[in-house]
Amino acid sequence: MIRFCCTNRLEALLDALAVTVGGERQSLFDPVAVIVPNPLIESFVKQGLARRLGIAVNVNARFLRSFLYDVARASRPDVELVDRDRTEGELLALFHDPGSLASPALAAVRDYLDADGDALDRKRVQLASSVATLFDEYTYTRPEMLAAWRAGESSVD
Repeated sequence: MIRFCCTNRLEALLDALAVTVGGERQSLFDPVAVIVPNPLIESFVKQGLARRLGIAVNVNARFLRSFLYDVARASRPDVELVDRDRTEGELLALFHDPGSLASPALAAVRDYLDADGDALDRKRVQLASSVATLFDEYTYTRPEMLAAWRAGESSVD
């Protein structure tokens, strides 16, 4: 069962979690699944549960993004999901391929990557990371732009 709770008071949320975990768990061997936004909150939750319950064992924390990815993949196994890491890898491969970079549309990228040795590798990695992050953010903030790109349009009216 999934229970969704949110508040702007983290201590109150942790108190409610401790009450729920303490009341529903039959033994310490029963796993507790918690979805958290980042590693800092994961540590805070585990330490807070330990303080409130006396021990925090078998607490399996997952990050929201990976949880949603797994849910989407399970619900639609026929659809290929692309995450930020895969996008970054594909971009890095593109930036290593002279044939792909020869495209006139990538002239600005070629100019940016005009370097030698370690500087070139650093630029490739940094650019791939930045563009992958931008695409990832666009999935939430500009879905209409991504839909237009998929349709072959260069901009959205």
